[in-house]
Amino acid sequence: MVYNDVKVKMPEKKVILRHYVNGVTYVYYTVKAYRNKEGKPTSDVVCIGKQDKESGMLIPNTRYYELFSDKVTIIGKAVSPNRTNNPRSVKSVGTMAILLTLARNTKLLDTLQQSFPSKYEQIFTTASYMLSEGNVMAYIEDWFDETKVESAKTMNDVAVSRLFASITEEERNTFFSEWIKCRSAEEHITYDVTSISSYSQSIDNVEFGYNRDGENLAQINFGMFYGMTSGLPVYYHDYNGSIPDVACFKYMMKSAKEIGINSTCFVFDNGFVSKDNFNFMQENNYSFITSFSNSRIEATS
Repeated sequence: MVYNDVKVKMPEKKVILRHYVNGVTYVYYTVKAYRNKEGKPTSDVVCIGKQDKESGMLIPNTRYYELFSDKVTIIGKAVSPNRTNNPRSVKSVGTMAILLTLARNTKLLDTLQQSFPSKYEQIFTTASYMLSEGNVMAYIEDWFDETKVESAKTMNDVAVSRLFASITEEERNTFFSEWIKCRSAEEHITYDVTSISSYSQSIDNVEFGYNRDGENLAQINFGMFYGMTSGLPVYYHDYNGSIPDVACFKYMMKSAKEIGINSTCFVFDNGFVSKDNFNFMQENNYSFITSFSNSRIEATS
């Protein structure tokens, strides 16, 4: 429903005007910005009304009031007998409540607090935004306006960038070590590798190599340990996209050992089979299970 007898102030950000042949200009609002499967920025938009030709103000529809019920400045008569000029503030609570409960139940919040005592709340809140809205930080300040957040003060994209830059390698390793201890007490930990295609020309580790998705793009490789039952990640390490899995194996294991992953049995396929990897596992007393053809030279060496 469009309230033709009402005009409101046009939102200052995230607005798209679309002009149609009938002379009407509809106003769309970006409710979510994210990156698609190809890594390209995209967004979800909804129509919130149409633009008044004379004043340039917004003639709102019902969707507008659902989104902006706490910021409405009405020019004209009331929308309905039941609407007042002082609407209540409406904020989302469900997503944050669920994420906070999960973080407490898995002891993730305790581990964050132990590893990042001065900024764990900002880290958790930023991660919650990314889980619910995507990794485009330009709209995090609007998300704070629309979401009930008690764990951290409002942040904008500049504050988030500073937060990311402030996290040191030592702090990350401390977190990984404590998180591994926490999850190892609950379940077995397993390891896998993956790669992410990228258009970036400024990330050092993004290089051309074997692309699992068959895309003609450079990539960055990730090795990751995660809980076998829960699927929760516990440790990751990135490496150059041009390095094949079989070559990165021992470097990943050495890095993992430094932060507390010691008692390990590897079950792997032919992608990790090499004489160097076998020697490395024997030298470090790692047990392993694999299968490969007797025709391979490693079977007799």
